[in-house]
Amino acid sequence: MGTVGKIKKKHFSTYMLVVRTKRIANPMFLRKRGFAIRGNTASKELRSDDELDIALMLLKKAGAEITGIETKKPSLEDYFVKMVKR
Repeated sequence: MGTVGKIKKKHFSTYMLVVRTKRIANPMFLRKRGFAIRGNTASKELRSDDELDIALMLLKKAGAEITGIETKKPSLEDYFVKMVKR
């Protein structure tokens, strides 16, 4: 019971940040800070919107030339699937 936002926040405490780049000058710097690097894409699981600023700062510090940013937050459908699996 509750609003969609409250339900999603209660059952999904994280979301994915996916950043497309032209290049990353120092990928090891990002890997040591929890980023997954695949080609020209860096991704990281975040627990809050506050971590988004930090993640973007780290990307800049690693010399990433950012071409696109996407956040993948769970949907109400994801919540439903999770509950049905239980």
